Amino acid sequence: MSDLSEFELKVLRLALRGDEPWRHALRSQVPHLSVDRREVFAGGATTHFTSAGPIVGVVVPRGEDGLPVKSYPPTVTAIRDDPVPGLASFVVWVGQEGTIVELEAFSLVDDAWPEEPEVGFHSFQDDAGNLLDIPVGS
Repeated sequence: MSDLSEFELKVLRLALRGDEPWRHALRSQVPHLSVDRREVFAGGATTHFTSAGPIVGVVVPRGEDGLPVKSYPPTVTAIRDDPVPGLASFVVWVGQEGTIVELEAFSLVDDAWPEEPEVGFHSFQDDAGNLLDIPVGS
């Protein structure tokens, strides 16, 4: 097991931004996460997590129809230059126990992924295309 990289921490913080209580609860899990394994494949990458410490599980919020709310799962889009210019999506997945279990990344423009999975990304944006950054102290 290993620590999360600075890049993984930034992506998690950006994907979990927002004021909903379930997002706040997921953000509180991040300091307790360890990397179980990382995998890179043709069109993306995944980081699998384990957790330790006092973690409170989150119930995935659901609408009146019983389906997860529109803002779940938490995501953020990245703008990349390598291996080709384009966009990639990062998705935070929550397991049965309500804890963060995986960060999945995949290309939105092709099946190419950088050999170094954290290289080539220079900006992040929300679903409306607004550029995002981490507030100081986050």
